[in-house]
Amino acid sequence: MKSLNQKTENIKEIYYNYQELNANLKFISDQLEYLNSDQIGISITKKTLDALKETKSGEEIILPIGNYAFIKARIENPNVILISIGKDVLVEKNIDESMAYIRKIEEDNLRAKNILEDQSKQIKEQIDKITPILEKYIKESEEKKLEYIK
Repeated sequence: MKSLNQKTENIKEIYYNYQELNANLKFISDQLEYLNSDQIGISITKKTLDALKETKSGEEIILPIGNYAFIKARIENPNVILISIGKDVLVEKNIDESMAYIRKIEEDNLRAKNILEDQSKQIKEQIDKITPILEKYIKESEEKKLEYIK
């Protein structure tokens, strides 16, 4: 039979593990939220690139400059797209190359999302195993406190 100190140490370890799992789950959730948000930007970019295929040189368009503001602009060459490949680094690509690059990002994001969702599921399963143990310990602790009060 375990001593009270051993049992307390075991519960502390389980509780620490529980907290760590919840922190990891929160981190994964934040990453999934970022990927979902990025997917919205990818979808908009793909639709815009498709629309540019029908745009002629010199045509006036409206460009977003944030979520709530726009500016009118004339397209010099709708087939020359500047693609961000890193912090403050842009490269020129044609529409088809740009679309291929964006699709690659989308595929990478989908793979990352699937990995994160699998990790999230595994962590939730571990939390589900630990929770009843902690609940049992809390119940036992409360019952012992009541015994001391009597």
